[in-house]
Amino acid sequence: MSVTYNFSNKVVLITGGTGALGRTLVKKFIDSGAITISSFLNEKEAEKLKTANPKVEMIELDIGKEEQILKMIPILVERFGTINILVNVVGGYLGGKSITELSGTDWDTMMNLNLKSAFLISKHVIPIMKSGNGGKVVHISSRTGLKSEGYDSAYAASKAALIRFVESAAQEFKEHNININCILPTTID
Repeated sequence: MSVTYNFSNKVVLITGGTGALGRTLVKKFIDSGAITISSFLNEKEAEKLKTANPKVEMIELDIGKEEQILKMIPILVERFGTINILVNVVGGYLGGKSITELSGTDWDTMMNLNLKSAFLISKHVIPIMKSGNGGKVVHISSRTGLKSEGYDSAYAASKAALIRFVESAAQEFKEHNININCILPTTID
C-alpha cells in the first residue's frame, strides 16, 4: 500500500539533497506538491539532481558554515515567504578506526559534519517557523547513535549527540507548533 501526502504550497528545505537519501526525498516532496529547495556543495551532483527533478530549486550552501546560512536564509524567505519543513540529510561516516587511531581532526570532522551543522541550520530556520505557524524539522541520525559495534567512536558519538540535541530542541519548541524529530536509519548508500 502506497501512502501519499499533500504538501501543496509547503516550502521544504532539504540539506544534502544531492546524496542518495536526499535525492529520494527531493523527488517525493516534489511529487507531493511541495516547493522543494535542495542545498548542494558539488556542482556536478546538483546538475544531475536538477536534470532528474526540474522543479527543484537548487542553492549552494555549506550548512557547516554559519556565515553561509546567515546569507542564504533571508534570500530564501524573501523568495519563498517561509520555510515550513526542514529535512537535514547532511552527514557522513568516518569509521573503521580504533579510538587510538583517530586523530583530533577526524573527531572534529565527525562532530562538525553530523552535529554542528544540524545545530547551525536549526538555529537559523527555527525562528522563521516560530514567527509563522510552526513547522517540521527532521534530522537524519543513525542507529549507531543508540548502539555502536566499535571502530566508529567519533561517528557514534556525533550521532548520539544529535539524538539528544533533537530531543532537547523538540521540547523547547513544541509550544510554538514546531515538531522536531530525527530518523535513525542503518546504512544508506
